[in-house]
Amino acid sequence: MRIPKRRSYLGDAGYTFIEAVFQLIVFMLFAQIVILIIMWFTQFQTIDKMKDQINWELFVFDVNQYLLHSKEFELLSRGAGIKVNAHMFGEQKIYIIEKSEKHIRKASTLGGNEIMLGFVDSATFSVNGNELLLQVTMKNGVKRERIFIVPTTSK
Repeated sequence: MRIPKRRSYLGDAGYTFIEAVFQLIVFMLFAQIVILIIMWFTQFQTIDKMKDQINWELFVFDVNQYLLHSKEFELLSRGAGIKVNAHMFGEQKIYIIEKSEKHIRKASTLGGNEIMLGFVDSATFSVNGNELLLQVTMKNGVKRERIFIVPTTSK
């Protein structure tokens, strides 16, 4: 049996125009999907940075609440932390806010520890009058600082 010449030409001809257009459409769809995936990953990085900023601001708010209700505060062991004598929640308590191994923690005289800010590399507290300067270096290298104005006089 013989193969007609016309069929042999179709098998050796390569791509047709319709096949090329179809492959171009598939490539364009794939490129769009890749662009969407890249944009999705950049949103995750933005959310991660926002999470760190939100944790910092919540920590600052928390420290500020203790300082606003304080009767007195003092610096501990060369700037490693502060001791706050505060009247909160109907009770008089002494809180110690200091840098621990990998975080800044709050301890109470009645017992208990609470992590206030995690993933901290170093933290320095310094007092100038009724101003408290807090300088923190996070594990990822980001440096943050905040000045708190305490309404009472410090010792």
